[in-house]
Amino acid sequence: MVLRSFEDERAFHEYLATKHRPGRVRESQHYAVPRAFGGNLLPRSDAARLYFQRFQASKDVFTLALDTGLRRGDLLGLHWTSIHLAEGWIRVSMIKTGRDAIIPISANARELLERRKNRHEELVLTTSDNTGYSGRRSSASSASPRPSPGSHDACASTT
Repeated sequence: MVLRSFEDERAFHEYLATKHRPGRVRESQHYAVPRAFGGNLLPRSDAARLYFQRFQASKDVFTLALDTGLRRGDLLGLHWTSIHLAEGWIRVSMIKTGRDAIIPISANARELLERRKNRHEELVLTTSDNTGYSGRRSSASSASPRPSPGSHDACASTT
């Protein structure tokens, strides 16, 4: 499977151009001339090029998500101890359901995993600076403990 959009910078900038809306012009005593604030990313700006680079860097995340069907938290928290390349499967304890899942490794996923094998000793998917993605949830953080019943609960239940 080839995800061509990750390679087509021209199309990325064309897409930004279709979404571009200028910001609101504001006048202020702090500025000599009226200035525009807000709006969208300018298609040919340095910031747009940086966004495209970040978009390209996320290709492996999208590819592995499509090949495995894993949810975001399970995917971003995937550890090498869950990957069994020789046997051709991934074993994951699903965060949402708490159940174990065994997922076959496709040829495309195998190529991706072998390419990433030595990037990080623990996590499969990391950012360009070799750290884990922020915002991922582990099974420990997603299970919030229930508060013990307080006195107001006891009062509400007695009639």
